[in-house]
Parts: sequence; C-alpha cells; structure tokens
Amino acid sequence: STDEGKTWKPYTTTNGLVSNSINKILMVGSNIYIATQSGLSISTNSGSSWTNITTANGLASNIIRDVFVIGSTIYLATDNGLSISKNGGVFWKNYQSTIGFICPNGVYQVSVQ
Repeated sequence: STDEGKTWKPYTTTNGLVSNSINKILMVGSNIYIATQSGLSISTNSGSSWTNITTANGLASNIIRDVFVIGSTIYLATDNGLSISKNGGVFWKNYQSTIGFICPNGVYQVSVQ
C-alpha cells in the first residue's frame, strides 16, 4: 500500500516473485526484499520489477526465513545456514555447519547492530 493501507496491490509469482509463500518482507527506501520458501525476491524500484535469487545464484538454501539489510550488505537466515552478500546480492558467501558454523537446523532470524 502507498496510501496508508487504504488500497493494496497484490504481488505474486505472476508479478515476478520467486514464490507465493512469503516469510518476511523488508523495505529499505524504494528497495523491497521478500524472503520466501523458494528464494529471495528483490525490487529496487518499489515493486515495478523483481530480481529473484536462489541456490543457483549461490544461496545456502532456497528457504529464506529472515532478511536484514545494511547499505549494500544483505544478510539471509536460511534453512541451511547464513548467506551474506556485500554487493547487493551479486555474490554470496555462506556460513554453514560444514565450515564451523553451528546450526544443524538452519538459521531462523538475523539482526545486525
């Protein structure tokens, strides 16, 4: 909604989202980050178009439970560890139990201070 909730525009896979199963929505300025059961959808133009990011792009898992953004750094809590991109989602580094990150059941929430 752009009018304090008076009207709403639905966004689905038809509009370009990676999934209709949404776990979290984060807005930072005109950027929208949607964590889903099938990856991350990012819009840099208030929802006019979407870029979808999945394990094919380097994520630890397609199940994204939480998203947190500071500047161009994106932090994702996934079903298989923590995924971090320091360049707006172009490249990802994953922290999983196989490299010493203790989270056998995934990461459920991420917050950075």
